[in-house]
Amino acid sequence: MTRELENRVWEALKTVRFPGMSRDIVSFGFVRSVAVEAGAAEVVIEIATRDPEAGDRVRADAESAVGAVD
Repeated sequence: MTRELENRVWEALKTVRFPGMSRDIVSFGFVRSVAVEAGAAEVVIEIATRDPEAGDRVRADAESAVGAVD
C-alpha cells in the first residue's frame, strides 16, 4: 500500500509546473525524494532560483497536489 501511495504522490507532483515553464517539477529533477509513512507523505524538493516567489509557488502547488492524493 505504501508503494502505491508513493507512486500516486509522484504522479500528482508531475502536475506541478515550474512558473513560466511548460515542464513539471519531476521532469526537471527538482523532486529529490518521496516517502510515505503512516499515511503522511514527505516530499523533498530542491530548486535553485533567483526568484523566491517561484519557489513559494512551487511549494504551494506541490502541497496542494499532494494533499489531493487519496
